[in-house]
Amino acid sequence: MHVAQQAKHRAQRAGPAFTLIELLVVVAILSLLLSLLSPTFSRARNMAKRTQCQANLYQISTASASYHGANRGWLARIHPATWPGWKPPESPSSATPCYNDALRLYTPNDYIFHCPQAFECANAAKNKRRLDYGINHYGRGENSGKYHVSMDGLRIHQVARCDVIQFSDAENNSSPEDIGAGSRNTLEWPIKWSFERYAHQRHMEGYCNAKLDGTVAWYSAWPQTNEKWFIPKK
Repeated sequence: MHVAQQAKHRAQRAGPAFTLIELLVVVAILSLLLSLLSPTFSRARNMAKRTQCQANLYQISTASASYHGANRGWLARIHPATWPGWKPPESPSSATPCYNDALRLYTPNDYIFHCPQAFECANAAKNKRRLDYGINHYGRGENSGKYHVSMDGLRIHQVARCDVIQFSDAENNSSPEDIGAGSRNTLEWPIKWSFERYAHQRHMEGYCNAKLDGTVAWYSAWPQTNEKWFIPKK
C-alpha cells in the first residue's frame, strides 16, 4: 500500500506528458531555426575555405620570393616546359619541370597548390591532380611600351611596381589537349579566347590572389584595370 502511494505521488509530481501536437510544434520550430541558420553555416564554411586558399597562395608567394632571392632576382619561369601546370613532375611531352617544380624546394608540400574549394581534376596522361592556381602571364599583346609582354624571364628589379598579381585561382577542369598549346595555369586577361585562361571565381563570386610583394587579397569581380595585372616596366 505504501509503495502504491509513492508511485502515485511521483506520477502527480511529474506532471502531464507532451502531446503529439506539442512535439510537432517543437520539431517545426527547430526545423525553422535550422533553415534560418543554414546560410550562416554555409557562409562560415566558405569563408574558412577562402582563408585556407589565401594561406596556400601566401605560401606559394613566399616560395617564389625565396626562389628569386636564391637565383639573383630571377622570377620563376612560367612555362619552361611545353605545357605549364602539370604535376608531378613533367608535362606529357617534356621532361622539363614546370613552375611548381621550380618552387618545390621552397614549399612545405604539394597540397598548397590545391584550393580547398576546387574539385579534383586529374591529369589524364599522368593520373595526377591538376594545379588549382595559375601564374600571371597577362600583358601579352600589350604594345603600348608601358608593360612587359610577360612576367616570364624577368628579374624582380625589372618590375616597376610589385603590387601586380603573380598567382591567382585558376580553372582546373580541362587538360592542355582540350585547348591546344595553352594551359589554364597561365592567365592572360583580357585575351578571352579561352575561359581556362581566366582567374577563376570560385570563392563567393570572387577569387584569391597573391601579388609580387607577398600580399594576398580577394576580389569580388574581375579587376578591370591594367594596373592590377599588367607588369609595368621601369
